[in-house]
Amino acid sequence: MSWWSRRGRWTPARAEPATPEPVDDPAASGGSRAATAGSISGIASTGDHTTNTQHVTVVSAEALVAPEAVPAPAGLVNLPARLRFFVGRADALDWLDRAAEDPAAVVVQAVHGPAGVGKSTLVARWAADRREDHRPVWWITADSPAALDAGLVALAVALQAGLGVVLPSRALREWAVRWLACHDGWLLILDDVTDPGHLTDLLARLPRGRIVLTSRHANGWPDVVSPLRLDVLEPHQAVELLTGIVTRGGGVVDPADAAEICAELGCLPSAVAQAGAHLAGSGITAGDYRRLLAQHPARRDGGEPAAPRGRDLSPEPGERRPEHTAPVVKTGEPSLRRGEAPPPPEDVPRTGESAAPAASATSTASPAVRQPEGLRRGLTRRNAIIGAGALGAGALTWKLAGAPGLAGRPKRPTPKRRWKASLGLEQLVTLFVRDGLAYVTGTSKVSDVLSSAAIVALDPATGAQRWTFPTGDNADSVIVDGGAVYAKVDDGTTTYVHALDAVSGRRRWSYQVVDDTVDFIGVSGGTVRLVVSGENQRLLSLDVKGELTRTAPLPPDQNVDFLSDGVLYSSSFGDEDDDVPPLAVATDVTTGRQRWQIEGAGKYIGALRSDGDVTFGYSAVESRHTTLLAWDANTGRQRWSLPLLVDVDPLHLGGGLLYLFTADGRGPAGYLYVVDVRTGTVKWRARASRAELFSALSVVFADQTVFFAGDAVYAFDVATGARRWRTESLDVRYASTLLLKSGKLFVTVAPHAKGHPTKLYALDAATGGVVWEHPITAEYSAPNPAVAGPLVLVPNEDGIWAFEA
Repeated sequence: MSWWSRRGRWTPARAEPATPEPVDDPAASGGSRAATAGSISGIASTGDHTTNTQHVTVVSAEALVAPEAVPAPAGLVNLPARLRFFVGRADALDWLDRAAEDPAAVVVQAVHGPAGVGKSTLVARWAADRREDHRPVWWITADSPAALDAGLVALAVALQAGLGVVLPSRALREWAVRWLACHDGWLLILDDVTDPGHLTDLLARLPRGRIVLTSRHANGWPDVVSPLRLDVLEPHQAVELLTGIVTRGGGVVDPADAAEICAELGCLPSAVAQAGAHLAGSGITAGDYRRLLAQHPARRDGGEPAAPRGRDLSPEPGERRPEHTAPVVKTGEPSLRRGEAPPPPEDVPRTGESAAPAASATSTASPAVRQPEGLRRGLTRRNAIIGAGALGAGALTWKLAGAPGLAGRPKRPTPKRRWKASLGLEQLVTLFVRDGLAYVTGTSKVSDVLSSAAIVALDPATGAQRWTFPTGDNADSVIVDGGAVYAKVDDGTTTYVHALDAVSGRRRWSYQVVDDTVDFIGVSGGTVRLVVSGENQRLLSLDVKGELTRTAPLPPDQNVDFLSDGVLYSSSFGDEDDDVPPLAVATDVTTGRQRWQIEGAGKYIGALRSDGDVTFGYSAVESRHTTLLAWDANTGRQRWSLPLLVDVDPLHLGGGLLYLFTADGRGPAGYLYVVDVRTGTVKWRARASRAELFSALSVVFADQTVFFAGDAVYAFDVATGARRWRTESLDVRYASTLLLKSGKLFVTVAPHAKGHPTKLYALDAATGGVVWEHPITAEYSAPNPAVAGPLVLVPNEDGIWAFEA
């Protein structure tokens, strides 16, 4: 069920932090029935274990095919980019080839060895050469359980298009494991496994298939795993690698100098590759580089010489490696994995028994070292920030903290942007995802008084535009339901309601309304419902061909609140001078008959919400007295009432609880109330120093936590009202547009500081810590971000940006 209403939006205000106040006799939350209701203005989806949403996702049958019924696709390959230089490793490649496929058992091989030895490079090259032998070939960075799960989620989405839009991450992971368990012929590569125990559950559930993993761990693997230790390169292979990289960069290296450099670096592939990249790009000669290494071999932090060639440098489980803050030269050589820093100094095997002390972290080089002119020029060209592995000499590492002008607070990470789509719309109005497509509405200025609007459908995975449909000057009234897009177009005297094919954008039918206004569009039970106002307000029902099947009268001047379970809820203001009472009305859209009508006292009755069993609304008798009312959704009989204060904001429903925001009427203080929907009992409330704190906020629920955005972002314990966290480090004038995805809370924050950009933050939902941030140029009036599988779609001034969640 989907719907759209003309009712106005509400804007956020700001206030001070809230402090929970316990309330005597808190009642347990209850309720077993759930219904959904949503609108552009923030209507909630309700019921136990549900979350507040703005739109209903209709799940197509095709998107939920069982894993057993999805065949192994041809050509599905997810591997790192194939790199040019690869030397040696013939024996290891043969070992990987010798593992026979066994349809009755899973085959698991583990390539282990110290950091930088080329484990990932070896496996990537082998898999790329045998990609035609397996369906699919899928690479997962498995350095944590979360990363492993993310890789399995991506596999599920790749195997069955559309799953990422309709299933949560946990269900997607389970779907992928089930698919692997019931198919054979696939190849799964688990890169950089940091703990053998992370794979126990997965390996136990896979009876067939092929797995190759890489790790620094030599021991602790299940019996099903066959291990292979990978050592450093042979001397001639290391020289071949170094020479090839230097030559590709337009340089020349003497073979004797190359051999001595490789020997000094212990023939470790990553160190040799970085040395080659530095020689090719800095202008330093191989002789100067070699002499520098001979004079200042690397040491450990404590002064111990680095390990000699051949020593097992794999860390023991639980061992912490020193953190390196200096950026490194990226060469693209095969043994450098995606996003992997070069090995720390102790992982660069060296020969020799003596070494000079490491350079100070606050200087660019030891005072006793006179750098060759070529080296100084090269460092200058690269801003003098070179990782230890690039030179193979810790004494010459330029620390980031010591580089002039680079000290200060560490910069927060930024997300990976997958795509950017420019839409040709000057102001975006709505953004939502339905059935595997992203829909955007917006307007463009035609003249000082005229504007044009359009709907744009995008592929959420790539940002490619599927179709565009002009909607006159209206960009609000768009809904998607049952494979169709319903849009309203006004030309001044006539209103058209168009039904478009959701995939192609082709028009299926149009319905014309002359001299009247369409206030509401909804879809219920496959029938389109229109609320039309003019001389008489009425409810129209259209069939799947756009033919009018029923007209039912409505009381005058009704504001449609929402459509739920075949019932249209509307409300109105009263007029005391004309003795016209405010009304709350429930209309059965199938029959057109009123289920019930309630007369309120005073100024108005409205802000209706329903969970399918209980309907809620406000009744205002006078400006300083507002009452929260609850009626039986079927009969309209009043169940309970709760006297409140002034300025009550819209209701949010979730988990059998009702969340509302109100001022106290005596000053700037206000409260967040949490009310049991069955009894009307206040479970707890949180006091704010200003009434605007929770005004017009986004609210999301998850794992017994409720999140709010206002003058900051807050997390409260649903049961007790205890505040779990509040964002303290962000400059927040107001925060809005909460989204919860994969343990992250996404929020748009406008700062107090003038000239500073609005930013999208990804917060850790458990702690409130910043995971990443990114500036955006959209105004506050821009639509909320949306989630599409593993991506977060964010409105921006020049279109839509897609970030990896």
